[in-house]
Amino acid sequence: MKKGKQHLHLAVGTALKKKAPATEATSVKKQHAVDLSKAAVIKEGAEDWYEVSVTEDGHSVTGLVKKASAVIITQHD
Repeated sequence: MKKGKQHLHLAVGTALKKKAPATEATSVKKQHAVDLSKAAVIKEGAEDWYEVSVTEDGHSVTGLVKKASAVIITQHD
């Protein structure tokens, strides 16, 4: 049972893929929890991705996390 707000957990080293046509990725240097309601789901090819923005060293970093491998945590986990 899931209660409370849900968040997308980004562990240190999680790769944030750039949107197509770019092919590179950026790894996060800190652990983050992104409010799932603020992570848009987009489709690239046959896969679904969460589009997230986090702040790393004072800079906003935006990228994609594969929905199938995303770690979802709830407020009471």
